[in-house]
Amino acid sequence: MNVRSLFQRIPERRPFNRRRLALGGLLVLGGLAVPMQGSNYLMTVFSIAYFYVVLSESWNLISGFTGYLSFGHSMFIGIGAFTTFILFGGYGIHWVLALLAAGMLAAAFALLVGIPSLRIKGVYFAIAMLVLNEVAKLVAEGPLEPLTNGTHGLTVFTGPSVEVVYYSLGILAVVTVVVSTLIVNSKVGLHMRAIREREHVAESMGIHTTRTKLFAFAVSAFFPAIAGGLYAFTISYIDPSVVFDLRFTLEMTVMTIIGGIGTIAGPLVGAFVFGLLSEVLVLSAPEVFQIALGTFLILVVLFSPGGLYEVATSTRVQRVVDRIRP
Repeated sequence: MNVRSLFQRIPERRPFNRRRLALGGLLVLGGLAVPMQGSNYLMTVFSIAYFYVVLSESWNLISGFTGYLSFGHSMFIGIGAFTTFILFGGYGIHWVLALLAAGMLAAAFALLVGIPSLRIKGVYFAIAMLVLNEVAKLVAEGPLEPLTNGTHGLTVFTGPSVEVVYYSLGILAVVTVVVSTLIVNSKVGLHMRAIREREHVAESMGIHTTRTKLFAFAVSAFFPAIAGGLYAFTISYIDPSVVFDLRFTLEMTVMTIIGGIGTIAGPLVGAFVFGLLSEVLVLSAPEVFQIALGTFLILVVLFSPGGLYEVATSTRVQRVVDRIRP
């Protein structure tokens, strides 16, 4: 089987039907209209939501569809942020090229560490990724200090404007969702799900499991690295404790579980719900946000393990929708 045939769409699957295209079109138009309102607050809220969409959809590829829970995805954000600032601020490379280079470096790093680490499974892989994230943070603070400025971090006040970063995050979110959808609905997507369900059976059926896992891991690292670069332009200052923060990994995990792990729509829903809730409640009542998020997560895990997507597509909800529909 050649590589090209792996990415051919499965004929019986229709990932882009009319309903999904209409919903996607409405979201894109809504996103385009936000800067016209002239509200910086609204732009910030949507920028955070787009950022979360990229993170949760990417994390879902390796953890949701392949079944390898990664607790170290923050390191790809850190790699992307530092690579972008070093290339843009230190060498004068155009910010778009710097972002692409950051994504490619993160994907290459994922391949490098994935070759040994993807041989272990379950909680061992999760712990290995957690440790690797801390090692990457320490390397950025120590051996790479001539490039990263260690714990003092890097500051860049130039670069793309707030509006350009906003549109770039929106485009990146759309590209991430489209690429994820195409992958999941191809033969590679089937192989990923086969690995998640029974890896040894998939291997016995002739599926190249190592190659499939490395591919999923590399793609899941590419987009967060670019998002990390755009995040760096947003805050203008980065240091290892900020961009390698485990909080990002925790947020990816929570958003995906709330929305629906192992689906395309789930992380999208989870990212917008989490992004809007966090922006509204964190500033006004941070304690309420933590309690509400924890309670919400427990309720989802106990009563709807498939997340909000499972609730929205359940038979009971569909009957209610059919009654309301004219």
